[in-house]
Amino acid sequence: MDKRHYSKAPIIEALIDIQVALPSGFTESRLAEIADSLGGKFPIRNNITAIQMQLDTGNADDEKHHLSSSSDKLGFRLSDEINSRVLQLKKTGLTFSHLPPYTDWEHFSQDAREYWGRFLEYCKPEKVTRCAVRYINRIDIPVSPIELEDYLSVYPHIPSGIPQMVNGMFLQLHLFQEDLNSTAVIKEAVVAPVIPGGFSIMLDIDLFKITSIQPNSTEVWDTLEQLRIRKNELFESFVTDTTRELIQ
Repeated sequence: MDKRHYSKAPIIEALIDIQVALPSGFTESRLAEIADSLGGKFPIRNNITAIQMQLDTGNADDEKHHLSSSSDKLGFRLSDEINSRVLQLKKTGLTFSHLPPYTDWEHFSQDAREYWGRFLEYCKPEKVTRCAVRYINRIDIPVSPIELEDYLSVYPHIPSGIPQMVNGMFLQLHLFQEDLNSTAVIKEAVVAPVIPGGFSIMLDIDLFKITSIQPNSTEVWDTLEQLRIRKNELFESFVTDTTRELIQ
């Protein structure tokens, strides 16, 4: 199952996410140094900023309301010229995204390892606290309407006696993976169709593990590999042969 290859893989974004605990005294300048060192591969740089808004309504007799805001710069979002690769460098860790056209895990993870090596060199995290892989798939069907059960093995059951045509849908499952001590968050949704007159379904599979790993340990990548294999197994379990024929 892990070796199955689809020539029309429906992946619209794949992510590798590694979250860390950084040493005290860490400064954002370390992230800027990584961004500078990768400027040739990622010429586009934007700040990642968290903005907090607070409304103070005072007491019941006070007609004046006070709105205050604060911002915190979390890091940088780097992208290549065609936005096919995105690297987020944050105080919480590193996220690497592979957008279409998707190649394969070997090339994707190899690139992520390179950027992780830079992160280790410049930021010197104390430990890895969370590992995750996430694959967002969009299944584009050339006809509409459809029966969801023809394309998905898990779908909402609509009671008989009421109209059955589905124009929109959102379903979310949290599945504990006991053998990996990890969690899978799976989302299904009807999204805007890409093919005129067609129908599109999003299948979003996010697998993460809360952990405590030495940053330079091979366990980081062993964990990500295990999560990736489980992601493939879940994908195959959630789609039907009709979907497989569509993306062969």
